[in-house]
Amino acid sequence: MNKKAGFTLIELLIAIGLVGMIILAITAIDVASRRFLNTTNYEAQVQSEASPVVGRIVKDISMAYGQSANPGISITNTNRRITIRRLDDSPSTYDNFDDDPLVRYTYNIGQNDIAREASPCSGGAGCPSWGTAETIARNIEACAFTQGADSIVTIDITARRIADGSPVTFENPRVILETSVFPRSSSLN
Repeated sequence: MNKKAGFTLIELLIAIGLVGMIILAITAIDVASRRFLNTTNYEAQVQSEASPVVGRIVKDISMAYGQSANPGISITNTNRRITIRRLDDSPSTYDNFDDDPLVRYTYNIGQNDIAREASPCSGGAGCPSWGTAETIARNIEACAFTQGADSIVTIDITARRIADGSPVTFENPRVILETSVFPRSSSLN
């Protein structure tokens, strides 16, 4: 017998094709997992920047107080601004709201940020005298403050790495933070 062992051209092409498909599948899985990992990383970055802002607002809301005729929380400008009357550490006069410190958070649509202002309100009538606005969060795509009949305040913030109208991509994911807060007191009478 004169039969030689070896591969035919067709067998070699099939083997190369199979190896190529295996390499292509492994590459596709690698690219998809890297993209997922990057998206998760970008979302974590956005959330770590926005979470302290939500915590700061929650802290101020939880210290709000007032009464039905003079509430401790006021939401205006189509739910983009919240003004909070805080119960400070000094001896408070519960029946006189003119000497209470105020804090105001405003979502600025054009600048995609949230600013915080404070008014010490220690002068009585004529308050508030708002201080300089401090930008506490940037790249905020949307923000809304709402208060239900049960006095619970809901904060909804949508943040992105670049919130200037650029499209949502895996490199610029949208992160939505939502929380509800019950003020310290909705009525003192």
